[in-house]
Amino acid sequence: MRGRSRGRLLRAWIRWKAVALEDIPRPTDLVFASVHGEPTLETVVLGNGTITGWGVASHKVGFVGSLARALAQRFQRGVAVRGTIDPDLRVPSMRVAATSLPWRRAQIGVLSFGPMEILDSMSARAWQREFALLIDDLRARMPAGSVLVVLGIPPIATMPILRGAGSTVLAQLIQRYNDKAAEVCAQHRGVQFVQLHDPGPPPDGQYRSAAHYALWAEVVAAHVALDPAAVEFQNSPTELRSQAVERLGILADGPSDDRFERVVRLAQSVFRTTSAAFTVLHGSLQLYKAKVGVDGDSIPRDQSMCELAVAQASPLVVGDTWADPRFDDNPGLRKGAGVRFYAAYPLRAPDGHYIGALCVFDPEPRNPDDVDVATLRDLALMIEEALHEAPADAAKRPRESVSPAPLTGWRR
Repeated sequence: MRGRSRGRLLRAWIRWKAVALEDIPRPTDLVFASVHGEPTLETVVLGNGTITGWGVASHKVGFVGSLARALAQRFQRGVAVRGTIDPDLRVPSMRVAATSLPWRRAQIGVLSFGPMEILDSMSARAWQREFALLIDDLRARMPAGSVLVVLGIPPIATMPILRGAGSTVLAQLIQRYNDKAAEVCAQHRGVQFVQLHDPGPPPDGQYRSAAHYALWAEVVAAHVALDPAAVEFQNSPTELRSQAVERLGILADGPSDDRFERVVRLAQSVFRTTSAAFTVLHGSLQLYKAKVGVDGDSIPRDQSMCELAVAQASPLVVGDTWADPRFDDNPGLRKGAGVRFYAAYPLRAPDGHYIGALCVFDPEPRNPDDVDVATLRDLALMIEEALHEAPADAAKRPRESVSPAPLTGWRR
């Protein structure tokens, strides 16, 4: 009984201390960061604690941005980091939150939990069982060869608001939870537990600084034992991709989205092509959600070149479609007219399904080696970021009345 009373007092003390978090800045922007380069390491983050970014105002300078830069430095690749971060998440609720994230295409996953786990009434042993179920679930979602990194709760010294009368007991509990998490991770292949250490005091008047997150990100990147070439991806069935498009609420008739239009115009200018487009695959159609130098709103899916980029879930660069046997049976690519040069980068919905592509194309052939795929990727990520912000309005009706048009009408 004495132990239970002490536990209740400790939880009450933590809640009282945690009120001070309301006055500490933390990122409220999109959980997304990328580093220029190709090919790309896809990284998903989930949880609370360290990755929340207490003390800084943007994920770009918090853990998310620092992780993108540290992974890019270590693996000499482009990196895209996205996910779900919420101080109110707990291990039991993370299993639900995980369902909306793109684990099937993630080469690296990062799971983080914080001291607020101790606020729950369950025992450390019951928490360990919930944690094991979460790890099982995430590993089942991730492709073979990928790595899941679990961040333990950092030391009390890195959390000034939790210093005080109960800090000694809390430190002991944190160690107990970290030990139990480490035990679970050791039993799973491809799961690495990382215990973060105190990086030193922050500048005066700050809770944590960008330098803290940069140091922690370097520690995490150093623990990622990954062979990117060994990861075995699984693409999404066509039906699931169409459902992902519908959830975005971008199929309704109406004015085009200026955010998409700006990126498409920029792509057309940067690559100096006659045409550029943001395409979406839905049902039997390829829809143009933004376009330059293209007539019509859609084409039949069997005439789509973006279909190939989406199917292979990787960039597609074709120097001359007339010389590529993959397009011999495409009725929209007639010799003497239409597209010769084509480059596309596949686009993902926030739930990870590939739904279309950002593409640039021209009636004149080009040398594929001259195409800067990394720049095309960066432009594609701008559209993906806008998709994260697009409202999934169920009231918007799917664009079912669009009439297919042939792949012609390239403007000069």
